[in-house]
This record gives sequence, C-alpha cells and structure tokens, in this order.
Amino acid sequence: IQLQKALNNHRVVYIDNRYILSNSITIRNRGELRGLKNAALQAASTRKGLLNTRGVYILLEGKKRVSISGIRFMPAANMYNMASYGSTVILLSNSSHCTIDRNQFDFAFSYSKGMNAVWVTTNSNRNIISNNFVKTLGITYCENGSSFNVVEGNKLINSSFNALGGIGNGDKPCRSNKVLNNYVENAGRMGIEDIQNTSGTLIKGNVISGTGKIPNLGRGLGMGISAVAKNTTVEKNKVWDAKSYYIEVRGNSNIKVLDNEIYDKGTERGIYINFVVPSSSALADQGTIIRQTKIEGCLKAIETLGDGVKQIVDIDKNLIVNPVAQGINIDLRGLIRSSITIRGNRIVFYHKTNANRQGIVTYTTVKSGHQEYSCVIDGNFISYKPAAKGGSGYDIAMIIQTDHTVVSNNTIDGYPGGLNQGIASNGSTTPRIPF
Repeated sequence: IQLQKALNNHRVVYIDNRYILSNSITIRNRGELRGLKNAALQAASTRKGLLNTRGVYILLEGKKRVSISGIRFMPAANMYNMASYGSTVILLSNSSHCTIDRNQFDFAFSYSKGMNAVWVTTNSNRNIISNNFVKTLGITYCENGSSFNVVEGNKLINSSFNALGGIGNGDKPCRSNKVLNNYVENAGRMGIEDIQNTSGTLIKGNVISGTGKIPNLGRGLGMGISAVAKNTTVEKNKVWDAKSYYIEVRGNSNIKVLDNEIYDKGTERGIYINFVVPSSSALADQGTIIRQTKIEGCLKAIETLGDGVKQIVDIDKNLIVNPVAQGINIDLRGLIRSSITIRGNRIVFYHKTNANRQGIVTYTTVKSGHQEYSCVIDGNFISYKPAAKGGSGYDIAMIIQTDHTVVSNNTIDGYPGGLNQGIASNGSTTPRIPF
C-alpha cells in the first residue's frame, strides 16, 4: 500500500529494500520505478486480483512512457505452477513508449510450469524490453495488434516454455517488432516463435543454446527459431542444441534467412521451409530466400516440404558442412508451378558415411509430363575431403527427379578413387534435363 501511494504521488520513485505485494501495483504516465541496491518486489503467500490469477506484479494498462529498472522480482514461496495463458510478472496493455530495462526476474519454475516476465498485448506499441536477466520465464513481445516493440540484449535461462514469442492472434497485425541480440539458454519449448498475424518482425543477432528441454516434448515443438508469419527477416543468429528444426520459416510469405550459423550433432534439420502452413494469398508469389548461412552437422541442412501449393525458393551462397543425410532437399510433393533456384552453395563432407548421403536432391510425386516446375541448380560446389572415403554407405552428389531442371556450372570434387555417383538422373521419369 505504501509503495502504491508513493507511485501515485511521485513521478520518480526509488526503492532500496524488499517489498511484499499482495496485489498488483501500477505506475502513472511518465512515472519511473527505479531500484537501488537490494531493491526487490516479492509476491505474498496470500494474493489478490491479477497477482493471484495471473501473477501480475505490475499492471501497465493504458500507460505512456513508464520506466521500470533495477528491480529484482521474486516469487512467493507457494508459487509452483503459473502456466496459464497470459500469466506474467509485468503486463502491458494499450501502453506505449514504456521501458523495462536492467531488471532481474529471479524465479525457479520447473519446465512447463512457469510464466512470462513481460507480456505485451492489445495495441501496445513502441515499448522497449532490454538488458534484463530472466530465469525460468519468457518474454512475449507482441500480441493482438502490438507493434514496433523492441526486445534487445536480454538473457533468458531455462525458460519454462518459449523464451521469446510474438503472437499475432488478432485481426490487426503485429507489425515491425524487433528481437535483437538476446541470449537464450535451455528453453523449455522454442527459442523464438513468431507466428500468425505478425508482419515484418526482425529477428537478428540472437544466440540460442538449447531448446526443447521440456521432458517428453512432442516432435517439432522444440525449434530454435520458428518464423511462420510474413515479411520476417531472420539474420545473423547463432543456434545450437535445438531439439527440432533449427530455423523454421513459412514458405511464400516473403521471409528472408540471411547469414545465420547453425551447429548440430547429426540428428536435426537445419532450415525447414514449411509450405504445409498456408501462406497469405496476398503473398502467394513472394518467395523465401535462404542466403549466406552456415549449417554444420545437421541431418538435413536445408529442406522444403509442402503439398498443393506453389514453392518459390532461392537458396544462395550457403555453406553446408557434414550433412548426415542430405545437404539440400527440395520436396515438391504434389506441387505445380514452383520455382526453385539453388545457386552458389558450398557443400563439404569431411567424414565418411555408413548410410546413404546426398548433396542436392529434387523430388516430386507428380507424374512426369504433368510438372510445371522451374528448377535451376547452378554454380554449386560439392566437395568430399579424403577422410570422407571408406564408409559402408553410398554417396551421391546430386539426385534430380524433376522435369525441366537446369544443372549447370557445378563442381563436384570427389574423394580419391572416385565418388560412388556424381549426378543421378532417371531419364524415364525426369526427361529434358540439360547439363
């Protein structure tokens, strides 16, 4: 009560002690809550209102230019499971130009039982969430039309579900949010998930080390980065130890994947271009670009998959190192009028294989003569180092199973003694392929 009175009566409030909250507090427009040494807010064992139902310590509803910094947030001793939708320590709704900076969210929830540190919802725009230390919680940077928010420089450890998320779940899109230079370690579900009606999100410079740590998490739910909205740029991120796909993007939604680094131990897919998720009709002819990304040690480095929709993909100038099964796999299952360009990539094998291994593969279930594809495989370099020889498996540099595919200016550098197979083309099913 005393703290709320101070926040009501003063624009800037400094605290240097621990305060026990039994109900949510709020801060007036242009108000500042600043923590000095030993400043902390802790939930009481007996709680009321939103603090009880959703874990909301601070409610910013309809606020402008509020600043919160230097506060250590601590749980009540009896807060064991806060995993309901929208549960969060700080809630921003219809608020703008607020800053949440250099706070410590010191929680210890088990995987799948925690909540968010900050939740931004309902037309909350141009807020900044930066330089916070977040333990076992996540950050939802946009929901329901919230736009132009920046999440930068935060460190998130053992997030109970997603570490960082944008949810476009309203009719009004969430536009042009930025997720920059955050560090994520051992997220319960995904490192970053940007989904539904969001547009123009920039995901850049983040480091993600470990995802999918919830026990018995389902297949495909532990991705490093899932960008299945539209007009998204995924750039200069580093991802390793993901349980599922390292980077997933939605096809034909004007998404760019540029200059990232991916490191795996041979079990997961690097970049998965998902044409199973329908694209926006307005963006049906806007392709996906995968460019200048290093992918090392993945089961399949780059893969497309979909059925019944057009695929437009440019895969350019990537470095793929030691893929276990396939370097680039284009799966045109049942698709028509697709356009695929694979140009200037380097695929390097340093180790021998005891299974079947391919550099570049195009595949379709559509009968020859009924395909309407444009596939260009040009200027790629596939190299097998001396240690790649001698396995019990079978190496094929390229398998082409699509009509009208142009294979030109590629270099295949086999290991001494000859590669098992250079380019495999079954003329009975893939006619009219120029080499």
